[in-house]
Amino acid sequence: MSWDPDQLRAALAGGNAGIATLLADHPNPTVRLLSEIWASQARTEPAVEDDESPAADRPADRAASRRIARLEEELQRTGEFIDALAAALGACARCWGNDPTCPACAGTGAPGSIVPDRALFARFIAPAVHRLAEARRERLEASTSTQPTPVKDRTMVTERSQS
Repeated sequence: MSWDPDQLRAALAGGNAGIATLLADHPNPTVRLLSEIWASQARTEPAVEDDESPAADRPADRAASRRIARLEEELQRTGEFIDALAAALGACARCWGNDPTCPACAGTGAPGSIVPDRALFARFIAPAVHRLAEARRERLEASTSTQPTPVKDRTMVTERSQS
């Protein structure tokens, strides 16, 4: 899911209420729950006084704006990575097959539901599959190369001395 940067800035400038509005229709139910929490917090936030300086004039707000910009970039990169990973696994990038109300797949987009992207599969998935196969071979080799443990002869019965 991607948003227009101006839309994000406007939502972020609106505080919890703006963020809640932006995320209210998100396909992930956890994100929707967070948006409801933020919306309820926004209803209880005190109103900003008109005599306060604009956000850009306060050092703390400038630092917060820089942090928000970094988070926006990180969110964008994470979204792109999730989209690529979903394509590598042949899954719906919006819900991964976990949301029956998903407009893209109606909850049927679990990994393997569509043909995976070959290049992305080779980049992300194949190395892990090869490592698993290698670990399995190593375990098999280790179990066949060890010497069997001798079994004690349990056929002898020791007699107790009678007192």
